[in-house]
Amino acid sequence: MNIDIGQLIEKIGPFNNRIRDCEGYKRISLMWEVGDILFEGGVKKVHPVAWEIHRRSYITRDLLSYCYRVRKKWPNKQELQRLFHKVVSYGVFREALPLIENEKFILGKKEVNSIIEALRMDDPLALRKHLASLKKKHINIRNDRRQRLHEIREEVVVFNEFYQYLSGLIKEGDSAELASIKRKLGEDGMLRISQFCMAISKDDYKGPTNIDTINLSGILVKFVEKLLPLSLAAKEKKARFRRLIPSDSLVEIADIINSVRLGESASNIKKRLGFGAGGGKKQS
Repeated sequence: MNIDIGQLIEKIGPFNNRIRDCEGYKRISLMWEVGDILFEGGVKKVHPVAWEIHRRSYITRDLLSYCYRVRKKWPNKQELQRLFHKVVSYGVFREALPLIENEKFILGKKEVNSIIEALRMDDPLALRKHLASLKKKHINIRNDRRQRLHEIREEVVVFNEFYQYLSGLIKEGDSAELASIKRKLGEDGMLRISQFCMAISKDDYKGPTNIDTINLSGILVKFVEKLLPLSLAAKEKKARFRRLIPSDSLVEIADIINSVRLGESASNIKKRLGFGAGGGKKQS
């Protein structure tokens, strides 16, 4: 990797602190600046660079990924400002971004513009309903993409259970239970879980081949036993899983686990990921 990681950390660090303390377009604007630093630094594939930065600092992989995506989608910052200067909630922008940028949803220009227009209005609930409707209408519309999905149903169920469990702990600020997870898994085990989630989300990412489950029980052991083999499976099987579970959800689990491993507080994780009250974000 011919990237100066230390220099990137030095440049991004001040932005990382400011991003945590702001909302809406101000946050999006600062994230664009971080993305621009990555582009200027010669980053072509953000995930390996983001993991290396996260390994050496408190700058999370998740943040860097979204910064890179924002900068890649809108190379011209003036255009970004024109479209989103009225956005008041970063959380709903984050939810909308995959629909705007991801080709799998096959949205027309009119529908993308309807999302952008909705983002300008201070009504997060209405926007989330609009996004849910568009996702239901467009995701997996090709019948051939739904073949053999029954083969990974058990993995999907286990993932959803773990997602709701872990995101619930973050929302409730259950530091004791999070500390218990860290104690049972150990730092190495938590890192390996983060890595195998990434290996499922990205075909070109290689995760661990084993995780010690001797100290695990309940949802933790079930999650490892079902999802670790999936991370080692052929890319076709992982692709089928991603048709039911978005890559962003896998990345989010990896981010949460790794952040807990590094000692980030539940309140900071909750704020950074835009979690609201109630249960976890709904999975497909």
